[in-house]
Amino acid sequence: MWRTRSKLREVRRLWLWLLLVTSALGGLVGALLLVWTGERNLLFLVPWLVLGGTVLFVLEPRISRPSVDAHQDSGLATALWPLAAVVVFVVAIYGGYFGAGIGILMISALSLLRMGDVHRVVPFKNLLAGCLRGVAVVVLVI
Repeated sequence: MWRTRSKLREVRRLWLWLLLVTSALGGLVGALLLVWTGERNLLFLVPWLVLGGTVLFVLEPRISRPSVDAHQDSGLATALWPLAAVVVFVVAIYGGYFGAGIGILMISALSLLRMGDVHRVVPFKNLLAGCLRGVAVVVLVI
């Protein structure tokens, strides 16, 4: 995360804070769900969570085909902010609850939202995933 921090300057601050807070809240909810539901439910859900992550990963290139003006990366449209928050929140709940594959799921989610090319998405993913994992670890330690 430290090595790619300079790329985060390209992300608008409003998007950064919106998705960072959403990611932290999702990590909190996911960790609390794990604590409250116990490992029996986790063992039941693991195959389904892995299947869902795999399907999203496989379908992502087809769903997020570049638009005609892909060279003009204007970022996330204001109208899509609520959708972006919901998508990142759901992925963060998954990350706080299960954690495995969160990086690729976050990349898929940010790519679906047209947040930019891989050089812009990966540093953003690193920040969001680090934040949600940090919150989840604190909850699980407590």
